[in-house]
Amino acid sequence: LVPLAGADLLIRSFMRLQAVELGFRPESLLTFRLTPSGANFREDAQYSAFYREVAERAGALPGVEAVGVINTLPLVKGPTTAFQVEGRPPLTRDKWPSVNYRSVSPDYFRAVNVPLSKGRALDVRDNEAAPLAVVVNQSLARRDFAGEDPLGKRINFGGTGPDGRPVWLEIVGVVGDVRSIELNSVPMPEIYTSYLQVP
Repeated sequence: LVPLAGADLLIRSFMRLQAVELGFRPESLLTFRLTPSGANFREDAQYSAFYREVAERAGALPGVEAVGVINTLPLVKGPTTAFQVEGRPPLTRDKWPSVNYRSVSPDYFRAVNVPLSKGRALDVRDNEAAPLAVVVNQSLARRDFAGEDPLGKRINFGGTGPDGRPVWLEIVGVVGDVRSIELNSVPMPEIYTSYLQVP
């Protein structure tokens, strides 16, 4: 009876996890990890050029509909950062809200079917020559911009430019929540930058 009861609980837990909304569609997706290193990879531009070429070549293969690049796949714990919002009362760095940080290619959201809720997704215009742009998920919009429209707001990760002023990134879009750590955890607030701007 004990093994049967344990098996029953295991099956029920498995069925509950199967019903969890991932925030993306894993059907027909192929993922792999690339970690370039060596003498050809000493500057940010070299990494960006490498991933751009890989995405272009993969996108040209027969049957491929879209190619996306991301620093950390969904359902994998990745890097976090903290930020401040322009125009709000200044806080000490330890009080800044913490978020999951993702760096993505222009076609990433389309490749994994993450829905756009508001504004626009990052695209090829968001390159090193353009003003810095970010996309946030719905959890971050609810937590940090409750009752406000996050589009057009600017945030800073703590960096400063050569003039000593904060480097601001403008929120241009809001996307759906993605399970970023594990299936039984609620979606975390996330920020997405363009890997063309922040390699």
